[in-house]
Amino acid sequence: MMHLVMFDVDGTLVDSAGFDDACYVAAAREVLGFDIPAHWDEYTQATDAAILDEILDRYGVEGDRELIHSEFKQTFISKITEHLEANPGEIREIKGAARFINYLTSRDNVKVAIATGGWEESAKLKLRAAGIDIAGCGFASCSDHHLRTGIMELAETRMGYESPFDSKTYFGDAAWDREASKALSFNFILVGTRIDHEMRISDYRDIDRLAFMLSL
Repeated sequence: MMHLVMFDVDGTLVDSAGFDDACYVAAAREVLGFDIPAHWDEYTQATDAAILDEILDRYGVEGDRELIHSEFKQTFISKITEHLEANPGEIREIKGAARFINYLTSRDNVKVAIATGGWEESAKLKLRAAGIDIAGCGFASCSDHHLRTGIMELAETRMGYESPFDSKTYFGDAAWDREASKALSFNFILVGTRIDHEMRISDYRDIDRLAFMLSL
């Protein structure tokens, strides 16, 4: 049997939600010139790129969308970089995440992928800062597709595994992760307590339990 195990990044592998939100709001203030609500559950599609498009529509921002996206993205990434440099050691993995990823990638019957609603550059910055090695993992982000389902489909395709997987599981921390998993027929495991869900973990330290949950 071959299993696909896929992960979100923020709040799922990396404890970064607080400063990540602040950097996004600060980038909006700098690039767009106004404050935006940071209630991500209220946006139609919760990816960094899709949220920006919705903000531009909501506030009637005119101009070249491609240029606005490029400037916003670079400003956001700069703010993430500056924060990490100014606060070394602040960003941490969700406990056990790095060890669990290493465990999965060492198995012959598991393919591992990262599918994040963040931009590629900022997601990889945070993963490196948290000490999580994703070498050998498939990777897709909102740099590739603005919808979470599209990101997940790309991450799966990039594994290069042509036969159907016997099981597909997505680890995420929010309602939009659960909805995307349902739409794509992934099993969903909640990380944390942000929403109610039966299949839930608080961290990745108990590998035996995780392996059981994944039927490995």
